[in-house]
Amino acid sequence: MKTIYFVILAFVVAPFFSFNSILINNNNLLVQAATVVDAKFDGKEDYGYNFIGLHSDGEEFTLTFQKVEDAVIEEFDLNSNVLVGTKFKITYTTKVVVTKDSDGYPDENEVNTITKLEKL
Repeated sequence: MKTIYFVILAFVVAPFFSFNSILINNNNLLVQAATVVDAKFDGKEDYGYNFIGLHSDGEEFTLTFQKVEDAVIEEFDLNSNVLVGTKFKITYTTKVVVTKDSDGYPDENEVNTITKLEKL
């Protein structure tokens, strides 16, 4: 009977984690969800790679990615200005990194990592 409950539980819970990575760091549970968005490459700055997207109401927004997986950089040279203005389908993860400030208080920063790029 326990096996049946386990199998049912696995089928009910598994879909919620199918596109997520679960990380445990210093007893903090962090869920890294993959997100997909269409946006135009706007160039590289010291702080990351910028892309411009559009909300459903037509308003522009900027997404900055602090990291890019090696396979993506090998395929697309985001360090040059050649691809500025190119529209991409971007798959990325967001990880919350918790550090301590100079007073010892926790400081949360989001780190966006491009895991896949497709030229549109």
